[in-house]
Amino acid sequence: LLALALLALAGWQAGPPLPVARSEVAGTAFAGGVAVVGGFLADGSSSARVDVFRPASGWSMLPDLPVSVNHAMAAAARGRLYVVGGYGPEGHLRRSFVLEGGRWRELLGPTPREHLGVAALAGRLYAVGGRTAGFDTNTRLAESWTPGGRWRRIAPVPDARGGTALAAVRGTLVSAGGEAPSGTIASVYRYRPSTGRWARLADLTTPRHGLAVVGVVGTLYVIGGGPRPGLTVSDANESLQVGR
Repeated sequence: LLALALLALAGWQAGPPLPVARSEVAGTAFAGGVAVVGGFLADGSSSARVDVFRPASGWSMLPDLPVSVNHAMAAAARGRLYVVGGYGPEGHLRRSFVLEGGRWRELLGPTPREHLGVAALAGRLYAVGGRTAGFDTNTRLAESWTPGGRWRRIAPVPDARGGTALAAVRGTLVSAGGEAPSGTIASVYRYRPSTGRWARLADLTTPRHGLAVVGVVGTLYVIGGGPRPGLTVSDANESLQVGR
């Protein structure tokens, strides 16, 4: 909260550049900083590189992933960094990976897909939506994973969505945005693990796909993304108060 308050006072500031330029990366808060995982390099190849940025000390490297990835998602839970979904050398990744004790370990992955939303809540990982090719292959699929177990299906999100994002807020999960053949997706849904049910929240004011969605205490922040299907961009920064 203090960091957000300071950001509001100071505005956006440029930081030290990412050590190796890349796109379609995965990112999450981890180990007192921000981890950036994989992505496309300038020559179009994929990267296995993992960097972490800490405001007090700058960039440092974590161990490379066992494989190069792009369009993956990352989440952190209980001191572990997870990488889920996206593309690897064999196409859609059928594996997930966890960084624990300074080493990557391979795990079972969810149903293979990309452009999905992934978040951690109460020690579990959740994977929602996504697609297998173009945005006419969007899915309603939702799955959860507990360490030591297998991915299992939970109640599907009410609307199929790819290019979506997922965030934990107030002990629940919120899926926002995406793209479909009919256009960008405005609907926002909240999942309560305690009941296993989805409920609709207020629609996005600016429907977008490929957006960043983050929960901070009781506020959902929705930033950037494309206002139309395909390669479009937006500087929209909107928030929604999420009640209990």
